[in-house]
Amino acid sequence: MRGFIVFPCLVIVGCATSRPEYHANPEEPDGDASVDAPFDSSSHDGSGDSQPDGPAIEAGQWPGICVDGDVEECYTGPATTKDVGACKHGTHVCSDGKYPPTCDGQILPTDEQCNGIDDNCDGTVDEGCACSNGDTVPCYGGPPNTEGVGPCKGGTQTCVNGLWGACQGAVLPIPETCNGIDDDCNGSIDDKTGLRLFSMPFDGQAWSSQFLSDAWKGANAPPACANVMAAVQLTDIGRLLVFTDDGMLYWRKNGVWMAPIFATGRFPSLPATIDSVYQVPYSVFGPNLGATLTFSAVPYAYLYDYDINDSVTKADDFPVIMTDDTSKGGPNQKDVRARWSVERFDPSQYQQSADALLLYREYDDGKVYQFNAAFEWKSWSVAQSPLWQGKANAPPTAKCVAGFADHDPDKAYLICP
Repeated sequence: MRGFIVFPCLVIVGCATSRPEYHANPEEPDGDASVDAPFDSSSHDGSGDSQPDGPAIEAGQWPGICVDGDVEECYTGPATTKDVGACKHGTHVCSDGKYPPTCDGQILPTDEQCNGIDDNCDGTVDEGCACSNGDTVPCYGGPPNTEGVGPCKGGTQTCVNGLWGACQGAVLPIPETCNGIDDDCNGSIDDKTGLRLFSMPFDGQAWSSQFLSDAWKGANAPPACANVMAAVQLTDIGRLLVFTDDGMLYWRKNGVWMAPIFATGRFPSLPATIDSVYQVPYSVFGPNLGATLTFSAVPYAYLYDYDINDSVTKADDFPVIMTDDTSKGGPNQKDVRARWSVERFDPSQYQQSADALLLYREYDDGKVYQFNAAFEWKSWSVAQSPLWQGKANAPPTAKCVAGFADHDPDKAYLICP
């Protein structure tokens, strides 16, 4: 039997039972470097990129600062003409910490022609063009590549008193919403909606982000509009577990999304609504592979052991009533909900420094709390906390719904609107 480590009077999070020693090297937690994300080549978010690991690039002056490889929309024409008529935005790619002044793929306004197209992108097609009363022509006021895609369709203009009237019956792109419709007519349903995945090395200076639908792809990945409640990454064994408010567990094994299952099918007695979850990997203490997971759902905490074979067992004490730690500078865990948890470990400091194990959690009292292995609490307002203070591109405060961490490399992830 190995000893216990106790985190925030909340639960026992050490390795409670002896376990077989799995010495195999697990695959990279994202499973496949060839499909890694647009940010962070060995980030284990499973989204994939070709950038080197390490702190975010700090070149340039904020707000121009960016991370090499990041892609941003751009448009150099009048703001009121962007994505109106024939005009459309383009993109540029971050290089050397800055976005270039060029904008690839954009279409800017031109002089209006009598061609059924809104060339000058003012929202009116062929204004001023002469015609014969009763004549009709097809028209479309959206970007040309969106006509006939999704609900978007062309309309008809009719000549009245020698001038073309308004375009009638056309359906133009609108911002995408989570409704099962391709609102922006780009060929993908509900793609640029919902939550974003924010990523930053713990010692970095800038966050990167992308839509979850871009970060988590695959036949069994969480839907773009899924309401994520909690997430945790088991670095030891290459698992990412994502819990949604409909009771489903979406899980990725060594980079491949497996068929989703009911969360209680993997975690018996887990409540339908959970506030957050964090892990303590077995590898912090020795050669075994797996993790102890702690779920919080006020006022209880639920502990499970999760091994390399995806076998899950409940802890002996189940569930645990959480405590009021306000007298110690901590939160009242019995009454105040934790919005997300992010754990940070330094195995080289285990049994040498209490800060070898740090847990960051945002609570509904508007603060981020840090707890270490010596039972010491620290707290900040969200904006002044270590993951926000002085960080470029930081997530919105008090809105993130889940968090998890990667420990090779050492990175924090937050899921936020």
